[in-house]
Amino acid sequence: MGAHSSCFITAAANLVPDIFKGFTITDEARDELRGELRRCFTAEGNLNEELQKAEARLAKLEGMEKNLQRSVLEEDISIGDFKEHRGHIEAERSKLINTVDSIKQRQR
Repeated sequence: MGAHSSCFITAAANLVPDIFKGFTITDEARDELRGELRRCFTAEGNLNEELQKAEARLAKLEGMEKNLQRSVLEEDISIGDFKEHRGHIEAERSKLINTVDSIKQRQR
């Protein structure tokens, strides 16, 4: 029995380098994977930055709308100007909300 065990262990030991080669990636594949990961993390960082900008702009639009309402109440601007500016604000808000929703979907 001892001879068979010794022979088996020697055969198994000779296979180990081949087994590890199967689990090891080449330098070229490693570099390619690193590049893909870099692109992925860069894209995610860009999405986060874009999301922050869109959310900041939405907050700014809210302040602009309040100022616009105050201006019309104080009769600093005409109703026509108020409606025009409010329309621009609502259009931009709608676009930004779609942008925020889209970014959040991509991040999931």
